[in-house]
Amino acid sequence: MKISFSSAAALLLSLSRHVQAKAVFAHFMVDNTENYSTSWWKSDMVEAATAGIDAFALNIAAGSNITDAQLPNAFDAAASAGFKLFFSFDYAGNGAWDKADVVALLTKYAHHSAYFQHSDSTPLVSTFEGPDNAADWVDIKGSVGCFLIPDWSSLGAKPAVALQNGVADGLFNWSPWSWGGESMDTYTDASYIQYLDGKPYMMGASPWFYTNLPGYSKNWMWPDHTMKLWGDRWTQIMFLQPEYVEIISWNDFGESHYIGDIIDTPPYLSNGYAAFDYITGMKHYPLRWPLQVWAEQYKTGKATVKEESLVLEYLLHSTDGCSDGGTPVNTATQLQYEYSAGDVLGGGKYIGYYAVLASPGNISISVGGKNMAGSWASEPAGGVGVYYGSVYVEDGASGTVAASIIRNDQTVFAITSDKDIGGCDADGNANFNPYVYGDFSTKAVSATETAHDISDLVCTAGTGAEGFAGICAIVCKYGYCPFSSCTCTNMGLQNEEPKITGDEGHALSDPNYEGLCSWVYNHGYTTKFTKYCTTEKKDLSAPTVSPFLHKACTSGQAGSDDSTQDLCAWACAYGYCPNAVCRCTGTGTLLSLDDASVPSEGDVDYTVTLADDSSMFLEAICNFACDYGLCICYTSSDDGDGDGAAEPPCDYSLTFDSLEALAAAADSYEPYCAGMYALGVLSNNHTATLSEFNDANSNYDSLFGYYVKYVKGLVAPSIWSFMKSDGYTYFTCNFKGDTGTFDCPNPSTLIGDSYTTNVEIEWTLTNETGFHAVLGTTYGVEPGWVKFAEQDITPYCAPQTVQGQPIDTCHAKLVKMDNFPQQADDITVSNPKDLFTEAGANLTALPTSIDATVTDLMLGQWGGSIEDVVDVYTMPVALAFQAVKAMEQVKSIGETEKEEEQKNLILLIVTVVLAVVPFVGEELAGAAGLAALARAIAIAGEAGNAAFDIYSMVDDPSSIGYTIFGTLFGAAGIASSFRNADHFSSAGEARRAMGEAKVAQMGDTFKGYSELTQKIVKSCKL
Repeated sequence: MKISFSSAAALLLSLSRHVQAKAVFAHFMVDNTENYSTSWWKSDMVEAATAGIDAFALNIAAGSNITDAQLPNAFDAAASAGFKLFFSFDYAGNGAWDKADVVALLTKYAHHSAYFQHSDSTPLVSTFEGPDNAADWVDIKGSVGCFLIPDWSSLGAKPAVALQNGVADGLFNWSPWSWGGESMDTYTDASYIQYLDGKPYMMGASPWFYTNLPGYSKNWMWPDHTMKLWGDRWTQIMFLQPEYVEIISWNDFGESHYIGDIIDTPPYLSNGYAAFDYITGMKHYPLRWPLQVWAEQYKTGKATVKEESLVLEYLLHSTDGCSDGGTPVNTATQLQYEYSAGDVLGGGKYIGYYAVLASPGNISISVGGKNMAGSWASEPAGGVGVYYGSVYVEDGASGTVAASIIRNDQTVFAITSDKDIGGCDADGNANFNPYVYGDFSTKAVSATETAHDISDLVCTAGTGAEGFAGICAIVCKYGYCPFSSCTCTNMGLQNEEPKITGDEGHALSDPNYEGLCSWVYNHGYTTKFTKYCTTEKKDLSAPTVSPFLHKACTSGQAGSDDSTQDLCAWACAYGYCPNAVCRCTGTGTLLSLDDASVPSEGDVDYTVTLADDSSMFLEAICNFACDYGLCICYTSSDDGDGDGAAEPPCDYSLTFDSLEALAAAADSYEPYCAGMYALGVLSNNHTATLSEFNDANSNYDSLFGYYVKYVKGLVAPSIWSFMKSDGYTYFTCNFKGDTGTFDCPNPSTLIGDSYTTNVEIEWTLTNETGFHAVLGTTYGVEPGWVKFAEQDITPYCAPQTVQGQPIDTCHAKLVKMDNFPQQADDITVSNPKDLFTEAGANLTALPTSIDATVTDLMLGQWGGSIEDVVDVYTMPVALAFQAVKAMEQVKSIGETEKEEEQKNLILLIVTVVLAVVPFVGEELAGAAGLAALARAIAIAGEAGNAAFDIYSMVDDPSSIGYTIFGTLFGAAGIASSFRNADHFSSAGEARRAMGEAKVAQMGDTFKGYSELTQKIVKSCKL
């Protein structure tokens, strides 16, 4: 990269020309909120706001049911908390977003009171990748109007800013991690600032990166081995002063850079996608304590320290004696030279620390009782603010980690971490997710403002790439630190410059040195940098390769498996050289893949056989090479042309009475046949279920009648429960004949010795909308079921005696309440049997559909996966069976006078009907009274929570259930004639994406079916 001295000065000035108020955001993974409630959302938002974060950038993946379910909760919580949100459309996770879907979401939410607006009152929008869809944004911006700051980092700044004639209004740089375990630099930031040419720059900040998710083909890390990345990055932010900062991340636990609380277990820890659990118990939230100060300084220039804190950040385990999980530092998937974990993190380690202090102090660290004098890598000018640094811990040190802040040789406060350094995890792994521990001082301090505004500070220390580090160390110390060539590592008050000599200096050949040479020669350093500088003005030309780029692999050979020789030789030449498969034998300038040369078939001596247990690294390099035309990897069933062997024949004379019997007999048939046999069991099971369904539909009218009767009987108790909870707060009261009003009493308190004369109280409803909203949602009572009329309360007086003789000391009198809510005289409760009956047609058609698909599979004309077919058909079969079993329980209860049994019957009927609702379809379900079931669940009380979980899923037209049933029966806008492999593939993928929590919500029967079919088909060759 070439930026002249004058250009650098102009760029620095351009940073001050932005008029938008600065803001700090945090990247938030919505797909990690499957089990979130509105209160959880609000809790996260309050914590984020406390840390100085202004908004969550909601990462939303295309087609995610979790997004659909959680966005209303998120925006409701944000509005309540006074917090802001904006969308970051993820074009990588589930593929590209459909343009119409983006427009629909922005139309719905972009002008919500909680949506973050850019300075010109246009909604801010971002992306995670998606440069191939840049043209969509021309139309999107034309439709809804938004300020687009995407992350198109895969392209780099220059091509990204030029896409579609500059459709991006700014750019977000998804590159806040260091390379090869080194300290973080700002060369990538500099390229963004240069090519944006005054457009807003959103700078990324992150404390760490480590992922080990083989299920997502991810296993690498980008650590800063000195454990100072969080502090160094915020120093760089203070220096560069970008328009916006986005923290990566709030809750992306799988990549270990979360700063939010670990509220819920991430799904990939329980579904086999993670190599091991490296998240549970590994808190990071203390990193928000220094953030609170940094964010305020960045946005306003100053910050106030109200309490002192100390935070420790360190790795628990060493690579010595623990498994490193094959995790490299850097990743070949991004054409980076890979180091082993031991190369960077082996031997000794560093403990990082951050302190928020109201006055200067020193730090002391101890590990296993051995004390080490720490030092600060960065101290705030004037002594108030964030201090940070790290200390080296010798190899083999283990035990309790503790730290203390010392002033005037006295310990001000001390902390002792609750996790020791040493050993390995329970399975022998080294966890490369750092542990963060901290605490606040118990000694109060007066609120103290930082001594200097950030605008009054300059760079006071810096470094640079190879060839630049020495000269940058000098110039940055004195406030001149051009970010085109140097990285500022500390800020403070201006140091007194060396005497100006007037000597003229110029770059010897590389124009990136021009401004640096001018400064050092002008200040007397005329002999120190003659390798790069001269007194004569030279004709300069930009180097063909940027001196700020890291080395890349340019040649390689097979690692332990000779069959990968040709694969590694070719891929390593283009920078793709994973340590787990290949050995890099040479480094240099990364070659472009645009004109990649692929060897002919005759020049290939080795091919690679992929087995079922082949590593993700081998599969990834095979895919990479094949993408560019070198396809020399084959599965064990391939014959070399990639077509694979024919599926084994199945013995269709075998029959199984149940899924349990099929699973138990797994050793007696070919794995492929398991799916075929499972479909036969599902068809037979459902045929038996149909008989029970038809019996229930014909003979159980009385049981559905009990449902109506019991719901009616619970209306009055529900109204009273609401009124004595907080329903009375929606009214004002006055004594009859008195014009003055007062807060209504809780009616339950009137059952006592409250008044000495008869009392008549008039109740006036002051918030009718709120009253009926809570009464309907929480207690299940419709507005039409309520009347407002007179209700009398005769308070209870306990008899009393004096010396064994009864006396009349009761003063309680009749309390008459006018306009008090109570059950209406005539109420109508929807009978859910209509929904149950409507399901019959599609229930009856299901075995025929299953058998037709089996025939397609047997004849080889299906063209899709057996696993998809089994997964799709399991859901309706299981739900139908669950419905008839629940009806058996309803029958066993029958007519009863016990309230708890009545509530149980109501919930069982609801469960029965909900299980068959997807057979009915979205439109008919709504017409037949689906919404009434939610009120029935509420009126049955807390016991209905499980039923409400099912209702929430069934009530969503975009839910997995409607996707699957639409594929089968034509619901959700899908024609039933479209029963083909493509639709089953989409539906099967949706079913498998449900996750264990949603599967469990659908009921024990559904869960059992699901677990069994997954067990049966997991070994199928698909």
